[in-house]
Amino acid sequence: ECDWSSDVCSSDLRNIKPTNQEVLLEIAKLLKHENADIRYHAFEILALIKPTNQEVLLEIVNLLKHENADIRYNAVQALEEIKPTEPKIHKDLAKALSDNKYEVRKSAAKALAEIKPMDPEIHKALAQALSDNNYDVRRSAAEALTEIKPTNQEVLLEIVKLLEHENEYIRRDGVKVLQNIKPTEPKIHKDLAKALCDNYYNVRKYAAKALTEIKPTNQEVLLEIVKLLEHEKAYIRHDAVEVLGNIKPTKQEVLLEIVKLLEHEKVDIRYNAVEVLRWIKPTNQEVLLEIAKLLDNENLFTKEQAKKVLEVIKPRGQI
Repeated sequence: ECDWSSDVCSSDLRNIKPTNQEVLLEIAKLLKHENADIRYHAFEILALIKPTNQEVLLEIVNLLKHENADIRYNAVQALEEIKPTEPKIHKDLAKALSDNKYEVRKSAAKALAEIKPMDPEIHKALAQALSDNNYDVRRSAAEALTEIKPTNQEVLLEIVKLLEHENEYIRRDGVKVLQNIKPTEPKIHKDLAKALCDNYYNVRKYAAKALTEIKPTNQEVLLEIVKLLEHEKAYIRHDAVEVLGNIKPTKQEVLLEIVKLLEHEKVDIRYNAVEVLRWIKPTNQEVLLEIAKLLDNENLFTKEQAKKVLEVIKPRGQI
């Protein structure tokens, strides 16, 4: 006999660490007790023992459907600590991402972050949770996806869709997850390049960070970023300069497009091209030849900009 509302009883069981199936099953049943203190003590013991017995785990999983939200929450927390390996239980946790209580949804996402299931359907459910109306749920789902780093195309596209969401915070979270996952698909890199034009600062900031870390090499993606050097908004041009400067593209076609901007009618855009080329320091001979040709340009400013670029790339005496 044990007074489950007593800290002494709970402490004794933690010290004993019972492994008997019948005892553990009785403890699991206490997760639905009407007394919150008893539920908490039961949770503590199960978290410590981490039972693997199927009947005990099933008793906990069944509580995910309990009418009392606090009991559902306790069950999810217990599973987060136990970290069961059964795919069926992982799917039950994923269903809890749709619970009407945000604490349960948040805890389910945290549990999946700890367990790291490999099922793409679960990853998709986490991706959908990124648009949850509660910030804590979105953050926990983002952390789970960052831990799991899904590669399934359908899952990644579910995340990419968020870049078009009306809520700027959800767009930001979508970009941050892609930054952490670092997908290799050029189509996704192109979507991140488009996010550099978002009207919300933090979306642009994390899109720039993502592209800088991913360092895309696809020519079409890089040319999309080069186009932004001519954008009407100065802050978007500035971000494009930094992204290209950090990526340091080597493809000749991309570099020649930047060199063309040295002759642009707008001074600011010519200056942006100079900054990018000085960061990249191209070594391609045809690109260098095109820059050198501008030393004879009739426009004095263009001539000076070409000289500045070459001064960075080559020693002064070789120009």
